[in-house]
Amino acid sequence: MPDTEDDLPDAEPSLSALLNVVRDLTGGGPGWDGIEPSSQSLEKMRRAQQAAMRQQAMAFRDCFETEAGRIVLETLLNETLRKAPDVVNFDGPLEKLALQLACREAVNAFVFGILQAIAQADGNQLEGRDHA
Repeated sequence: MPDTEDDLPDAEPSLSALLNVVRDLTGGGPGWDGIEPSSQSLEKMRRAQQAAMRQQAMAFRDCFETEAGRIVLETLLNETLRKAPDVVNFDGPLEKLALQLACREAVNAFVFGILQAIAQADGNQLEGRDHA
């Protein structure tokens, strides 16, 4: 692999820069071998990600297990997951209804994510919800 831009007189500067990045990433080794993560590094990344997710789940649980947190969570549930969409009284174009329902689903998914995090922090798995 070339060491400097001078070793590639006909190369575009951007190609030369890319080759330098590849060389740096691979440790100067042949081809893309140095970029392929090892099973050990993948396992290390997986454990770090799991630890971060667990820490975040415990933060959600700690927040919502307080009296104020339970009140906020009840309010969120009442305004999202427990509230049926009012499509019967909707008066407007279907595109607007579809957009409102998509926005509602995003908010519902966020609140359900809070419930999943709390369950995970307690060592439980919360099953998926019905999207109908």
